[in-house]
Amino acid sequence: MALTAYQIADASILDLNNKQIYLGNGFQITTGSVALTGTSEVALLSIACPSTTTKSIFVSAKNLNLIDASATTGITYRFYKNPTGVTGGSSITPVNLKFNSVNTSVAILQKSPTVSANGTVFLSQTVYQQSQGVNTSLIIIDPGSTLLITAQPSASTTALMSFGWYEL
Repeated sequence: MALTAYQIADASILDLNNKQIYLGNGFQITTGSVALTGTSEVALLSIACPSTTTKSIFVSAKNLNLIDASATTGITYRFYKNPTGVTGGSSITPVNLKFNSVNTSVAILQKSPTVSANGTVFLSQTVYQQSQGVNTSLIIIDPGSTLLITAQPSASTTALMSFGWYEL
């Protein structure tokens, strides 16, 4: 995979002062409320960057929420790179953050997919009692790669996630 001039740090504008949103390259999604029953780890969202594109997906904003009044309930969110056997689930259509832009996202998003193997875990965050975990570490999904986010509750509860990214 050859990088474009915009992906090379020396030549790129990346997203300083939200320039990528201004250019129509910024996107946002939410999973909506997802009921979690039991205490097993479940796949919540996969974000794939097709191998047929020249763009990469720069995930910069991740809001991980727990909607539950119980002070004892928590959800551990885990991020995996390159899961295998990702099928099914519900498609999510990203919203371009520049509302009048004609640009569409290259990302393929599946809510609650079936997964054969999770891949390699590289990030984990636990959220408790009607709270929100915000993680701003940049994750770059290159063409042919997939990000999987799972949730493992300590008791039945409801999860809600939002993600923002730009594409170059």
